[in-house]
Amino acid sequence: MMTEGRTPTELPYSALVVLFGDLFVRAGDGAWELPWRDTRVDEASLARASLAAALVGMARDRYIYLGTAVRRGFLRQDEVALVEMGPKAPPESLGGLEGALWRKLSEGEGARWADDLVSDVVGGGVPYPDFVILARVTDYLTDQGYFTRKRLGGFDLQVGGLALSKPSYELEPVADLIRAVEEPARAVKSDLDAFAEQNLLLWEKLQELV
Repeated sequence: MMTEGRTPTELPYSALVVLFGDLFVRAGDGAWELPWRDTRVDEASLARASLAAALVGMARDRYIYLGTAVRRGFLRQDEVALVEMGPKAPPESLGGLEGALWRKLSEGEGARWADDLVSDVVGGGVPYPDFVILARVTDYLTDQGYFTRKRLGGFDLQVGGLALSKPSYELEPVADLIRAVEEPARAVKSDLDAFAEQNLLLWEKLQELV
């Protein structure tokens, strides 16, 4: 039975990958919990899968073009993933990881190397880019009602407009909403499998972005 007053939101690829991580990466390993799936997955693997899915989903919707090109450096050259703005603009409501990628891409002109674009989104040089990606997607899912924030403790104190402390929260999954989008997640899995089979080199390069 659906939680009263709530209906499933049409979620982007990245969010469905995070909710149903065991469909996209090996289950049983790692520290990232999926309690509504009764399993764990590797955090870095899940972040890579979510990011790759975000880009493929945006390409499917024609917001971007995806391809590979040779990037030449001083002493070497590599085949890397390339992202270009597509023929369609996404809705202003596009959020989460996809929204962040689009905003950074639209700030420039022409094409961007995918790794540079991702670095701009997660913050260049951050020690745990996988955590930043998963946190962004989880925040989006919370905003969409798939998680609720349960306050654990702490207190709010403001002095002269400066926050001196922050409360701590724990996310609780809304299991019935999550279960309601399992079928779309399986459809995304099929879509990504087909994309990987048809674009093997590009798919491999997308796995190297985190």
